[in-house]
Amino acid sequence: MLLLKKVKVIKKEIVKPSREDIIELSKNDDKIKFILNEAQKKFGRLLRANETSTLVWLYVDEGLSPAVILMAIDYAKTIDKLSIGYIQKVCIDWLNSGVDNILAAEERIKILNQRRTAWYMISSVFGLIKRSPSKK
Repeated sequence: MLLLKKVKVIKKEIVKPSREDIIELSKNDDKIKFILNEAQKKFGRLLRANETSTLVWLYVDEGLSPAVILMAIDYAKTIDKLSIGYIQKVCIDWLNSGVDNILAAEERIKILNQRRTAWYMISSVFGLIKRSPSKK
């Protein structure tokens, strides 16, 4: 099993790029265009301004690779939580846990899926339908 160590902690104050910043950044970086095009395909629609700025922020400011960002989107889609808020939460968790490459992201997704399966089994035994576990 891959050991993950906490590497980076995202600050509470997040400043995301504006529409103008995104246009300027994408002129010099084809990876931004790639991330946004692939995200649109996964969402099945045009991205909203906050979705675009969040994805660009994750790539430019936080240093997540395009592949890891797209894996987070895929994961969110497979568990029916395809929202930019959830994707941002997943990516921040991954950054804080040291997930910065495809292999680490695959391992993290495997662990998350195991947890979801275990919780589903426990919750169904106790009749807790559609409830998530609390931290307690």
